[in-house]
Amino acid sequence: MSNTTEHPFAEFIRILGKGKKGSRPLTQDEAYHAMRMILAGEVEEIQLGAFLMLMRVKEETPEELAGFVLAVRETLPRISTDIADLDWSAYAGKRRHLPWYILSSLLLAENGIKVL
Repeated sequence: MSNTTEHPFAEFIRILGKGKKGSRPLTQDEAYHAMRMILAGEVEEIQLGAFLMLMRVKEETPEELAGFVLAVRETLPRISTDIADLDWSAYAGKRRHLPWYILSSLLLAENGIKVL
């Protein structure tokens, strides 16, 4: 019988990784704690890879995003607002749509708008 304890981050991978019928989205609180662990460097590389892949496949819910954003805002230092005129979210590009986000960012940048 093994006496090893499970890594605390394993719970989040288990929630997401039970397949279509067994998995569920993270609650805002779970997403917050998962991101805090990631940002603190408390997650093993293989766990982080599995977590990010599971999130990519299932797509983030608004509750998960809210938890991630809260953790990032509490953990990382604020960036000066002088560096950008517009702070736009990242383009994931998962679906086969035209890259309007990227094209819009380029157009704004060409016209002197600093896009972060």
